[in-house]
Amino acid sequence: MKNYIPLVVGVVLGLVVVLMLGRYMGRQKDLSEDTSSIVIASRAISAEETLDSDMITKRSVPRTSCPKNAVSWGRRSWLLGQLTSRPIASGDYILVSDIGFTKSIGNMIGEGEWAVTVPTGGSGIAKLLQPGDEVAIIATLTVLEEVASTDMDAPPTTVERQVTTVLFPKVRVLDAGGQAAPGKGTRGEITVALPPQQAQVLISAQGKAELTLALRRPSDATEVKRSMLGKVDDGTFMKLVEGLDRVELPDSPTQPVSRKME
Repeated sequence: MKNYIPLVVGVVLGLVVVLMLGRYMGRQKDLSEDTSSIVIASRAISAEETLDSDMITKRSVPRTSCPKNAVSWGRRSWLLGQLTSRPIASGDYILVSDIGFTKSIGNMIGEGEWAVTVPTGGSGIAKLLQPGDEVAIIATLTVLEEVASTDMDAPPTTVERQVTTVLFPKVRVLDAGGQAAPGKGTRGEITVALPPQQAQVLISAQGKAELTLALRRPSDATEVKRSMLGKVDDGTFMKLVEGLDRVELPDSPTQPVSRKME
């Protein structure tokens, strides 16, 4: 019996070491996880109450757990002087949707940004957007391309090509418009924040391209460059069918065989 005692003690000590190591690694993972500082209520706040700096405080949360439409601590100045649209408990996140903005939308624009309105026609995801959402803006436009002539003496021919490409991979929505009048659809425009040069490009693109919005995941920190996303043109779809056999329908399509009941 005494021979088993060292073995039992060794097993118990091994389990203790494994448990402690697991807890330590868990704590290290929590410490290393990318976090975001967001605004929460420092005390209970009533509906229709004007926010001031004493009512808010900061909380760091993992980016993967950051609530949609949460207000980042760096943009807390948006909230000051605004009215709450609902009661907010102490410690709760303060969301963009909790605020009935009474000041100019200019207070929501970050330093070095301009606000630009984009018509959407109330289609697609535009009617689902909320202030604070992030979208990609995709442009479908016609470009001119020179095609060399088979005749060496003839000048190249200019042809029109339709191209789809990402104009802006990540744009913050300031306002998603209001409800349209009865019978005139839903939201017809959004307002986004961009640096001045990019704002000019977006304004010009509205007259040259059809713009489509793609909703990004909340708090998605993935860096996306336009050069990584490429373009879609006629060649894209030609490659889709390259090497495939053509399907031909017979003059008299085969009728499905009916099964007789036994």
